[in-house]
Amino acid sequence: MGVWRGFEACPVKPRARRCHGRTFVTYTTADGLAHDEVRCVFPDSRGNVWMGTYGGVRRCDDEGPPTLALAAADGLGEDRITAIFQDRHGSMWFGGHHGTLTRYDAGRFTVYDTTHGLPAHRTWSIAEDRGGHLQSVVRHLITSTSIGTHGW
Repeated sequence: MGVWRGFEACPVKPRARRCHGRTFVTYTTADGLAHDEVRCVFPDSRGNVWMGTYGGVRRCDDEGPPTLALAAADGLGEDRITAIFQDRHGSMWFGGHHGTLTRYDAGRFTVYDTTHGLPAHRTWSIAEDRGGHLQSVVRHLITSTSIGTHGW
């Protein structure tokens, strides 16, 4: 798998680059990125690369431009994605700027937010503990939830 890099708001355009050997391939909105600010990049267990932007999520294989687009209009909790994670069962999780967590599995979305006890702060990262509980880092605190493998 090549090395991927996302770029936030910076004067250097474009915003996503893939390095494969000595070659750099650059992706922009013209190539299918949802937004020019790539906030997070996550390689999954199947060899795909997921990019969270301020316009939703894009999935690429390691050899080309985005092949799947996900946005709030499709069922994503929000378009401003700041964290991506894959759990032990293969479900993808997307953390949002406004505190939503969205589970994406087999083409279906499940959105969790403050009504499920989550804080209304930007999600910086997502992980899973040994017991299958999701851990998320939001604005100077770590939250643990039973969302996912324990009954939600």
